[in-house]
Amino acid sequence: MSSFNNNEVSSQDQAIYLRGRLPGENSNLPEEIVRQFWRASLFHSLLSDRYFLSLVGDYVSSRNIVKFSRAGFFIYLDEQLVGNKAVSTVLSRFAFAMELMQVVSLSLSETERFLDHGDIEHLIELRILSLESELVTFYHPSVHSFYSALYIAEVASPPTLLETIFARNGKKIAIAPNWYEVLGLLLQFPQHVGLCGWFARLLRRNPSVVVEDLLNSIALAGLEDILDENEKHKFFIFLYKLYKDKQIWLPDGAEHILSRFATSNEISVLNKDLLKGSGTETERIVEMGNAVGILDEILSVNPSLLDTPDDYWHELLIQFANDSSDNGVLQRRSLRALRKFNRSKDIDRLTPASKHPDKLVHEAFLIFCYEVAPNSKKTIQYLADGLLMGCEIYARYGFYEITTETGLRNFFSILGSKRCLCS
Repeated sequence: MSSFNNNEVSSQDQAIYLRGRLPGENSNLPEEIVRQFWRASLFHSLLSDRYFLSLVGDYVSSRNIVKFSRAGFFIYLDEQLVGNKAVSTVLSRFAFAMELMQVVSLSLSETERFLDHGDIEHLIELRILSLESELVTFYHPSVHSFYSALYIAEVASPPTLLETIFARNGKKIAIAPNWYEVLGLLLQFPQHVGLCGWFARLLRRNPSVVVEDLLNSIALAGLEDILDENEKHKFFIFLYKLYKDKQIWLPDGAEHILSRFATSNEISVLNKDLLKGSGTETERIVEMGNAVGILDEILSVNPSLLDTPDDYWHELLIQFANDSSDNGVLQRRSLRALRKFNRSKDIDRLTPASKHPDKLVHEAFLIFCYEVAPNSKKTIQYLADGLLMGCEIYARYGFYEITTETGLRNFFSILGSKRCLCS
């Protein structure tokens, strides 16, 4: 990875570039691609490198990609850059051996036990490998994870191999963090769709291995398109109950999976927790907050699932956004979900949220206002007040969203008079 950060591209510019490589202006595919790579490697997305960003652009445009798979891209990368089955096989064995040793680099002499010196030099030129101070590493961790996954995909029984690797005392297993992205990519390999059911059952049998980073990795695998309805229901109940019993907040990866596994049956489960009034205040807030987090994701990916004649979910979210509890998470998640409804009249109904003592709740309220009605007088009034309350960052972001002459008139009028709605 020695030369990886020499030519970084921001996430925004990545999406702009990819949009230029795709037909159609309304697709959210560029943002989805950027999100997938960012989630896989939070601090050094592969797309930050112009070389790989260009390769992703070539892949989606030449293959007319509609639904993006990171494993599909890496398979394309291997075909286009390496283009030699024998070399790819040896490279995958090299990657897998490093995973077993839990190392990210080997000396040049150790690497030459796997690869010819000429192949090593060629792979360095292709930015598959990198050499620094006589140590050979993969150019990027995701490239390493892909070739490890490729090795596992080629064995006779991937589940048997993986269970051997993860086995500990007796029937217990443990999954080291270096395998998380490998698993996330392996589950996307088209020739091994059956692995997804096996892995879901493995996690249900071994709940102790379910952690945030593992969920973030498998959330990218598109399990919702592979598992049957029965498996999805079982995994939904397992994962939701796991965090409910622990009384901890759902991580992003869990919300992503649960929202995509949800049907009307699972919505009924969430509704029971949303209406639950028993237990301690902490239990109430955590259960309701987790349920709202899943609803928020559902509103992004399958909003019709929440359609009701009486606007039930919208009204419930208004109620939760105005909740008087001190924690603040339930209110913030509810405000985030309400943005999906895009109703400017809700601003008038959220006065309690605007006056919540938690600064993070107030910031969430400001974001709600400028996303649903950036030019309205009340929004700009709240933003101006935010400047005086220490929310200047989100107030400034809100001002950037002003787009009309009326909005500008409101801006100059309100900031000139320094009037505020909140006291």
